Amino acid sequence: MASRFLFLISLLLAGAPLAACGEAPRLDAESLNTAVAVPPEACSAARGALEQLTSRGAVVRSAPGEATLDRAAWLSWSGAQRDALAQTLALEKACAAPEPPSETEIVIRDETGTILWRQFVQVRPSVPLELDTTN
Repeated sequence: MASRFLFLISLLLAGAPLAACGEAPRLDAESLNTAVAVPPEACSAARGALEQLTSRGAVVRSAPGEATLDRAAWLSWSGAQRDALAQTLALEKACAAPEPPSETEIVIRDETGTILWRQFVQVRPSVPLELDTTN
């Protein structure tokens, strides 16, 4: 029984290189870094959502793609809330750029300036902005 099992595995392994003979699509750096056209509606929605957070005192913005907020508030937010803030900041930064990038660095600090979150975020203008920061 064991020899039959080994025989089957050897047949599968022998045929594996043949399965990879098809031509794979070629990805070049230019196609991976193409600019994302951000619709004006997405820019307006991002600005509006961030202005609302700023007016409530929940977030202080220093530059596009950067925000400062209270550490306790950040830690109380869910992952979805944090992702929504990051995506909104990415949209804001892409809208301010002369040529919108496909991804951009986002930095979120606490009230002392300590970095809470720093990451490259893919700019996705089709993602709905849901910045509900109430728990």
